[in-house]
Amino acid sequence: MNKMFQEEKNRTKEKIRGLEKRFVRISWGRVMVFITAIVCLSFGLSRGNALLLAAAALCLVGFLVLVSIHGHVSLDLQDEKTRENVIDSYMKRMNNEWKDFPDDGEDLMGKNDHASFDLDIAGRASLYQLLHICHTEEGRRKFYAALQPPAELPENVEERRAAIRELSGKFSFLCALESVTTRITAKMKKKRSFLMEETEDGEKEEEKQKKQTGFPAWMQLARFIIPAVMTVLTVFTVMGVTSPGILIIFFLVFLVVTLTPGDSILSMMLPVFRFGQSAKDLIGLLELIAKEDFQSSILSDMKEKISRKGGILSAAAQMRRIGQAQSLSYNTIIHLILNGFLAWDFHVGYAAYKWNEKNGALYLECMDVIASFEELGSFAVLPIVRKTCVPRKGGGKLVGEGIYHPLLAQDTVVANDVSFGADVTIITGSNMSGKTTLMRTLALNLCLMYAGAEVCAESFSAGFYRLFTSMRIRDDVTGGISTFYAEILRIKEMADYVGQGKEIPALCMIDEIFKGTNSADRIAGAKEAIRTLSSGNCMTIVTTHDFELCDMKTAAGKDAENYHFEEYYEGDNIRFDYKIREGRCTTRNARALLTMAGLFHE
Repeated sequence: MNKMFQEEKNRTKEKIRGLEKRFVRISWGRVMVFITAIVCLSFGLSRGNALLLAAAALCLVGFLVLVSIHGHVSLDLQDEKTRENVIDSYMKRMNNEWKDFPDDGEDLMGKNDHASFDLDIAGRASLYQLLHICHTEEGRRKFYAALQPPAELPENVEERRAAIRELSGKFSFLCALESVTTRITAKMKKKRSFLMEETEDGEKEEEKQKKQTGFPAWMQLARFIIPAVMTVLTVFTVMGVTSPGILIIFFLVFLVVTLTPGDSILSMMLPVFRFGQSAKDLIGLLELIAKEDFQSSILSDMKEKISRKGGILSAAAQMRRIGQAQSLSYNTIIHLILNGFLAWDFHVGYAAYKWNEKNGALYLECMDVIASFEELGSFAVLPIVRKTCVPRKGGGKLVGEGIYHPLLAQDTVVANDVSFGADVTIITGSNMSGKTTLMRTLALNLCLMYAGAEVCAESFSAGFYRLFTSMRIRDDVTGGISTFYAEILRIKEMADYVGQGKEIPALCMIDEIFKGTNSADRIAGAKEAIRTLSSGNCMTIVTTHDFELCDMKTAAGKDAENYHFEEYYEGDNIRFDYKIREGRCTTRNARALLTMAGLFHE
């Protein structure tokens, strides 16, 4: 896979080198043409030579053409450089260098998102950080939400799986998607301060737009009267019928008329400012999606929203034309002339008003489609950078062959075969032997399966469970909740769900149960808690150092199933193979670890 990335990167580098050379050539050509135009104009004027003046005019036209071409080459160069960075990010995922990616999704985590913290769904060195290619805020939120253990299995999970599989086979498309969304969001952030800027009375521009009930009738009338009057006066002035002073007076009056309602025009133009400088990139992205051939129903439906007649793409293109017309106002002199003679702002404002009346929801709809591509594309990253399989719907068992943790380096990760189906499963083993990692491996792969993604295994099958976890328990000093009590609350939440007799079975994963209290209370409390969970529609998997739990029975009198991890020694060094085995653990390594650390002496 690294070879594929390297080949793609080499092709991109070659394009960058070619564009850089072209960029320099056009830059020099532009300078030479401009100098030639100035020279021809100077000599043409001084000598009254019509041919030199014509040559100067042609050179100036050529200069403008080169400026336009230069701008396009600059954008293409920026696009390829961004694409190179995107390819680098895939290579870092393969080489286990992804933990420095700046966006780890931690800001999306809520106080009660226990699974995110327990399973490394978000935060540093998380599943979110590894996979996400989301750059829009909506895309980030969608992807984070899709990673969470769902309360109910999504009805369209198989359609999602087909869409994600299809995208995983479109590496070039994913690179292009991320390249453009990176630029779009960067440019939109520059406009954010304007969009959120408050007026003097504290009213936000967005609220002002909502209050806009219609295009004022007097503006509608003025946008026809002003150009007509100024056209007639200009003709009369040229013919000598009226004096230039009359033309100037009317020009100044109409200038005041068109510039006075600036705030009203500004609120009509808000959709234009939303897109801002990103309009060209946004349309390029929509065109990229519209040109791609999709087979899965979800992707095809989203493409249809974009490419159909009167759809998002055509509306966005119309918005870009309005934005280009509005951009003329950035040149003060041209802006004043256009307003005084043609009531330019009224025409642009009316066009924006009519566009917003017809396509008011476009911005949100457009960003929603892009966010959906980002979210599904993020899951599609996994089969590109990891060995995965399509999970199968199973019965009452968790069965996996070669299942492994998606966040661990591919060259060192240890895969396991598992088959859990008992009401209660107790996993024992030495410190650092792999108990907790296995629990997280199962839980993360279940989250991926329920999201419609592929999973990190040779094969994997499971039914749908309401997943509960109790692994990284945090206290709450301000709330007066200790770590031990926080764990009690976590397990009580599990028990409450099981006690309600829900049709969807619970899967409760508890790591080092009640480790925050003394051994006698821990063992007694653990037995009662596990027995309570086993009384309902629930599968409970517990890791522990307390061998006493290995002998416990469920509420129905069944024996708990036992699995364990082992360690071995090479000289004075402790080693682990991280392989799960049937039965209970018979060894301990705490004393050996303390001795190795110099904290225990025989």
